[in-house]
Amino acid sequence: MEEDEKAIALLRDQLQSLLLDHIPGLIINGDISSRLSGNLHISIPDVPNSAIIARVRHKLAISTGAACSSGVETPSHVLTAIGLPQDAIAGALRIGIGKFTTLPEIKLAASILAEAVSLTRKLLITRNPSSPVPSEVDGGWDYQDDRGVAKHQCGQGTNK
Repeated sequence: MEEDEKAIALLRDQLQSLLLDHIPGLIINGDISSRLSGNLHISIPDVPNSAIIARVRHKLAISTGAACSSGVETPSHVLTAIGLPQDAIAGALRIGIGKFTTLPEIKLAASILAEAVSLTRKLLITRNPSSPVPSEVDGGWDYQDDRGVAKHQCGQGTNK
């Protein structure tokens, strides 16, 4: 069991390193030295987590927010309590790594996520074209899905 935890932690750290190298502005959430081996919690402040989830949900073990907030559409009280700003909470993602995860899968996951973030950043249509930031009207995001269909994600987690 202890050997498994060490191996999983090494894979998590490898994924973290790859993501930091390939996703500008990425934030690692939580205590780096004291965390679960199979959990990597990140934030991408300028990209709505719902847009990333929509692109990768069938490819990766990934979700929004903290585990104790699964299924809740309000900002995570845990992420708020650790002092994350609202834009980081809006871009928060939780990635699961398991006992049977392999290094090639970690590399593939990093590639899938980096590509999803890059594509989402390119497709973001903001009310302020010079900067992909949340709408000042309702805290939401305008973006295009994979088919080029315009979408709006409200700050409260509902689509318009």
